[in-house]
Amino acid sequence: MLKEVEEGFRRAIEMDPTDGRAYVSLGGHYLKQRRYDQAARVYEDGCTATQGQNAHIWQAWATLEAKRGNINQARKYYDAATVASQSHVTAWHGWGLMEERQGNLIRARELWTKGLQKATTPSPYIYQSLGLLCQRTGLIEEARGWFRKGTQEVKGISAHAIWQAWALMEQEYGSVQEARSLFRKGLLANPRSRFTFLAWGSMEQELGNLERARAILVKGLSANPVDPALYQALGVLEEKAGNFADARQYFKDGLEVDDKHIHLWQAYGVMEWRLGHFEEARELFQRGIWSQPTSRSVCRVFQAWGCLEQDDGNVALARNLLKCAVKADPTSNVSWSTWVCLEESIGAYTRADDIRNFSMQERVEVVTPQLTSADLKLGQGGGAGVAGA
Repeated sequence: MLKEVEEGFRRAIEMDPTDGRAYVSLGGHYLKQRRYDQAARVYEDGCTATQGQNAHIWQAWATLEAKRGNINQARKYYDAATVASQSHVTAWHGWGLMEERQGNLIRARELWTKGLQKATTPSPYIYQSLGLLCQRTGLIEEARGWFRKGTQEVKGISAHAIWQAWALMEQEYGSVQEARSLFRKGLLANPRSRFTFLAWGSMEQELGNLERARAILVKGLSANPVDPALYQALGVLEEKAGNFADARQYFKDGLEVDDKHIHLWQAYGVMEWRLGHFEEARELFQRGIWSQPTSRSVCRVFQAWGCLEQDDGNVALARNLLKCAVKADPTSNVSWSTWVCLEESIGAYTRADDIRNFSMQERVEVVTPQLTSADLKLGQGGGAGVAGA
């Protein structure tokens, strides 16, 4: 099947070597298979065939190089994309995200504001990213300014992500009523937004408003009847409420919809473990691992299963499962910490220290600096400072 797809894209290129879409699609096909060198050769051929005038190919190539850690090369290709098309918002946004990940926050802000200036239509992604950048650096009023301006400029379904990000910020800072109002506006923009239903339901659950959370999630499921994440959220809610039969049914129904949803397997298994049904939990964890054995998210199942085995006195098996967890996702703080606690619980303090030290080598922690409005060159009106890139 993969070979047939590849041959199809190759034929499209032969039919029209100047059509950039086939190069982007074939490169993306290789990227999904982690055939990075082949993807790069396709993008290079595409840029040559289109005489460097196709921004989509440059942007795809830049994304590839950023993924491979070739940051300077990625910068060159993002720059080429914006030269080929100054209004190519995806390139401005992707370039900014890369700089933000590198800790170059001022540069990220410059790229995003310039992208807004050059865009032919307002970009919800850039407005959302600018708001989140200010939020992460503690500039809350500036963040509100960007979110507000974004929701004024972007209309309809495209605005729902901005409303949600704004609502989550207000929730974080204790403005619950404001958060509710913003969630409502987000659902007016997109009545089927699973992310808004999930975020709002989660907030109400954290506040102890289980009835309100249930109503929100049920409404979300009604709008999205094949969304496994909503089944999982309702299952977790019913477990918390002590309605274990209802929780179990939601987990089962969700897995009928998508039996590869790892978080569902993990949540279902954890509930059975907490209820003392160890064998049922083990079977669920095993099936969850089989569902997506190469996914990074499978570390959650390995970690939960390791905790179960530790609880049942099977230390050696618990250790092996936690090893699998950190192998699946070396950046998982929870998995590393659980393994350290396991070793300390049996008095193996030297081994615990070794694991702790090794985990620090595997994880890369980015400390976000606390900046001021002057640092980011934002005006007093928050979003009003768009024109200064």
